[in-house]
Amino acid sequence: MNPKRTPAHRLLHRWGDPALLAAGSISVLAVLAFLGIADVVFKQRPLLQIDTQVAVYLHQHTTLMGVRVMTWISALADPGVPILGIAVALLLAFRREGVNLIRWSVVICGGYVLNEWLKVAYDAIRPPVSDPLHLGFDWGFPSGHALAALVAYGMVGVLLWDRIVERQRRVMLILIVITLVLLIGFSRLYIEAHYLGDVLAGYAVGIAWLAVCGGVWRLVVLSRADLNR
Repeated sequence: MNPKRTPAHRLLHRWGDPALLAAGSISVLAVLAFLGIADVVFKQRPLLQIDTQVAVYLHQHTTLMGVRVMTWISALADPGVPILGIAVALLLAFRREGVNLIRWSVVICGGYVLNEWLKVAYDAIRPPVSDPLHLGFDWGFPSGHALAALVAYGMVGVLLWDRIVERQRRVMLILIVITLVLLIGFSRLYIEAHYLGDVLAGYAVGIAWLAVCGGVWRLVVLSRADLNR
């Protein structure tokens, strides 16, 4: 007969959980990536040349039809994400999925709060030497569209994951979410609303936030399992 677990053993079991470790590692790496991008952008590191080169290239190759299409794709983040947020919340409430409703609300609302806080924290005018599009006061770091798209559509993928059993459908789900998020990010570059670094920074924050939420939820699940033993 196995001896009863002590609180120390239960704590080690929780923090040694592979999923929890993965979530923690991903969140830390994503935060470091964001800080690295911010450092490159605001301290005018040599890598910032990639930002301007991509912006100039897209500016020289945009078409009227392309701008129209990319504007519609960009709208999938705003007003798309707020609409999606309300629709999914109502659906979960209707289905009486209280736990998923809480998870969804925390992820979406937290993502918006995080975006607004970062916009204020990094409130600045992009240096003219690295602003070939002359965005000036309209420039925002990080890209709120990229952050919101990754958080919202990523969370939709998480909610659908447990409802899909077939491996092929799960792979298709992942590909659809990734493609959609990347398209929204690219649309912000194409319509000259952001630079590459802004979009990548938005992705990094979104990944970090999803990983943190996933890690916290995993910790809750493990804690409940320990209490029921």
